[in-house]
Amino acid sequence: MLNRQSKYLTLSFILVISFLEVVAQQLPEDFDYSPTYIRIPTTYVDSDFKVLKGEVVDDLQRKDTPAIIGTIATDSTHTTFTPLVQFDHDTPYTLIYNQHVFYFKIDRDEDELPLTVTGIYPNTKQVPANILKWYIEFSKPVNPVKIYDHIQFLDQDEELIDRSILNLGAPLLSPDGKLLTVWVEPGRQKRLLGPNQHLGSVFESDRTYTLLVSNSLKDNQGMSMEASISHSFTTIKPDRIKPSIQQWQVGEIPSGTVQPLVINCEEILDYGSLLDAISINYEGKQIDGKLRYNSELKKIIYTPKESWQKGKYTINIEHQLEDLAGNNLAYLFDRNIEDGNNEITQRAIETLAFRCD
Repeated sequence: MLNRQSKYLTLSFILVISFLEVVAQQLPEDFDYSPTYIRIPTTYVDSDFKVLKGEVVDDLQRKDTPAIIGTIATDSTHTTFTPLVQFDHDTPYTLIYNQHVFYFKIDRDEDELPLTVTGIYPNTKQVPANILKWYIEFSKPVNPVKIYDHIQFLDQDEELIDRSILNLGAPLLSPDGKLLTVWVEPGRQKRLLGPNQHLGSVFESDRTYTLLVSNSLKDNQGMSMEASISHSFTTIKPDRIKPSIQQWQVGEIPSGTVQPLVINCEEILDYGSLLDAISINYEGKQIDGKLRYNSELKKIIYTPKESWQKGKYTINIEHQLEDLAGNNLAYLFDRNIEDGNNEITQRAIETLAFRCD
């Protein structure tokens, strides 16, 4: 009698575990589904078939939850369920048939996904008070019409800073429409100009500010962001020193690999100018690759499209490369143009060399 009870308990335990494993499964890849149907790779479904809205994990709850109304049709290989009202996007559903339980969800197409902010540059918490540009990266092309109406700088009391953004009639967007350049009002950031004399700089040192992107901003298909995005930062003293490549450190790269080249810049650089100012040449020809920049770590990461070859490489850095305050390799942004000592004497391109062995 005891052995029979033990066997019964063991069998019951195995059945419970097996049931839990079935419940935990997502819909297999050989099932086909869309907002208007779900196709099951079987020609027979028992009377327990039903589709429930929500990820219903409890067996008793599954029995009490009303099934979605629809029609069932069978062909030579599949059974298809067509709901009376199509399935919602981004909503979990529970499928029950032949004592199987699966979960599935209808994902939105990329064009149907809400607009999101995928990056804000510089991605650091401290910036010089005379910072000149910010960059906002979006998941999809944005609607350029009055785009600056949806972007604001707030002070530490969360009050709008008047005339803080240069409102351009034609916004500075990348060719794919996803990267927006936001100019901090140059007339206020540059000393001796009228706006600076009357209103002062946009930011002061040792303060906390917020860059706010409102959810009223839309993509070029008219879909808004789900929620507003804010990026808080603190300001340090203004930067009035030109950037220099003399302290840059280039990492070692073994030939025959596509290992990323890492360049330590020793300072935070302007994201937008960096993308266009740097190229890498091998035997006089520019190599293809992908450039990324981590402003928090002050590192440029360049991944070649093809393997590094043995020999000497040249990193070309154009003088347009800027730091956060708009100072480039040739001159200071906030310079007195009437001062002869500020004459531009630097080359249009500076270079660094490294070898692959």
